[in-house]
Amino acid sequence: MKVWRIGAFALLLMLGLAMLAGSATVAQETDPAAIYQAAYDAFNAGDIEGGMAYFAEDVIGVVLPALEETDPAQIGKAAFQALMEEMLAINAQWEFDDFRVSDNTVTYRVLFEAEDPMAEYGLYPLELYGHSVVRNGLIESEVWSLSDASRVQMDAVMARMADEALVARWLNLWDTVNGDMAEFDEIVAEDFVSHNLPEGDREAMRAGIEGFRADNPGAYFPLEQLVIADGKAYVMNRMWMVPEGAAEGETGEPVGGPLLLVLGLEDGQVTERQLFVTPE
Repeated sequence: MKVWRIGAFALLLMLGLAMLAGSATVAQETDPAAIYQAAYDAFNAGDIEGGMAYFAEDVIGVVLPALEETDPAQIGKAAFQALMEEMLAINAQWEFDDFRVSDNTVTYRVLFEAEDPMAEYGLYPLELYGHSVVRNGLIESEVWSLSDASRVQMDAVMARMADEALVARWLNLWDTVNGDMAEFDEIVAEDFVSHNLPEGDREAMRAGIEGFRADNPGAYFPLEQLVIADGKAYVMNRMWMVPEGAAEGETGEPVGGPLLLVLGLEDGQVTERQLFVTPE
């Protein structure tokens, strides 16, 4: 009987110590800054489930300004997790500092980096400032906004990417292998001017491209070099030709000398064109 009492006492003591240890852990994890840091430490380590464990079911996440064609708000844990899964897929990383806590709110500064196409343009790190509500050990909301410097940086990168995409769409008009004329009206400005080859307005350019496509099946213009400055794109390339009856995927070979194409770019459209042909 004494043995049972001693064993029971030891068991109760162990349970009591475990409860005290648990209480200490809970107390530690009620600090909003510590909870927030723990969540993103997990994300930085690629642990999506570990990070999401710190978020409430009805969490709201907002990032401002929103990118084009994206929703600035993620409402609910499922939507927030879907976003974080996308972020982890591009190896996103978050570095926090300057935590300041007031009751259930925490403010902070964060540097964000990722391995996506914008990284090639030197976009990262982006600097953001955040404000979050953390209650009962769970993150209920987070609102992030880009710093002024990062907004300027983001706008410049987005503009550069849009200009490069516009140049690619222009070259697609002349591509008789995989391209077509479907986007002509969208990308060529109404007041467009072609200075040569052919010279004329928008309709002259349309006729010129259609004539080229009819006379040169298998022709295309792969981009070799591109410089964009002061609203103009300077494109170095040459015409390539895929011979009739070539196997699918065959690239053909270059025809003629190097070309310098100068395009005027404004408001997402091509406003002017001039072509310089360099003899081989």
